[in-house]
Amino acid sequence: MLNRSRCLKYTIMPLAMLSALFSGPASGVQPRPVRRAEIPRKVYRAESYGFWQIYEDWIEDHFAIGFRIIDYNFKRRFQDAEGDEEYFIGSNNAIEAEDRGFGLHNFKLAWYPWAGTAEEVHPSVQPIFMVIQGLGVELAYDHLRARTVTMATPERPEYSDGTVIAKGPMVSYVLRVDNPTRVTPYMGIGTAFYSDASVSRDWWHLGFSSESEYDRWRDAGAVGDPNDGWRRTFSVDTETGIFWYIGATIAVYENWQLDLFYRNTDVEFDNTYTISSRGKVVDTRYSKWDLSNKTYGIGVLYRF
Repeated sequence: MLNRSRCLKYTIMPLAMLSALFSGPASGVQPRPVRRAEIPRKVYRAESYGFWQIYEDWIEDHFAIGFRIIDYNFKRRFQDAEGDEEYFIGSNNAIEAEDRGFGLHNFKLAWYPWAGTAEEVHPSVQPIFMVIQGLGVELAYDHLRARTVTMATPERPEYSDGTVIAKGPMVSYVLRVDNPTRVTPYMGIGTAFYSDASVSRDWWHLGFSSESEYDRWRDAGAVGDPNDGWRRTFSVDTETGIFWYIGATIAVYENWQLDLFYRNTDVEFDNTYTISSRGKVVDTRYSKWDLSNKTYGIGVLYRF
């Protein structure tokens, strides 16, 4: 025999459902409207999300890119009175900055992920978000060229053994101080990642005592292994440097701005000086290249 509760489930409940279906709504009760199924947010946005919407949400006021003309000088340019052999090896007693000016490598790209957030929060916390929205990350590129110098004496003129090159990306945190005026100051601190590179002059590397002797050897046909195979070589290790900077942008026309800045960089490179004869190392000396520098720049910046 069927259980009493199961009889109620399979007989009375279906009858009650059929009665409600054909009798219509009870007095005073409005039928629930049939709602169109909502399209999931991601699908809906993907169908209508055009380029300009992406630009307004993710690019506008979040990015800035610029190019600059720079001038820099090394802090330690001359050998001091005590010799300072840790930084200047052999006859070298000075370095000079080369390759100043404009170049595509003198760029910067800044990203401000929280730009515009101060307008979306309660007025009581807006001052805090005015600072937060100015925080960003900046990517730049540095290219230093240090010409080694042996200064002139009564016995010989000034000459250079070669040029030390240091280049690489610079990554920093930047704070932009937004305000109602046309001038927007900023400041930042970061790390520079320099690759190892050095360029020695051929005459010095091949063991000649002067460039004129090297030229005569070349004019004679560059025959044989010069100077019995003696070679001099500089090698510079990869290094990181710390830098800080301050600057200001001045609004000129629409999104275009004038960019002025000062940067202070501290970096030292370990240097290995090797003397060899026919491939066999005869002498190895160690020193440092101090390429810490002060850099000034002016450029143009486009603020999206």
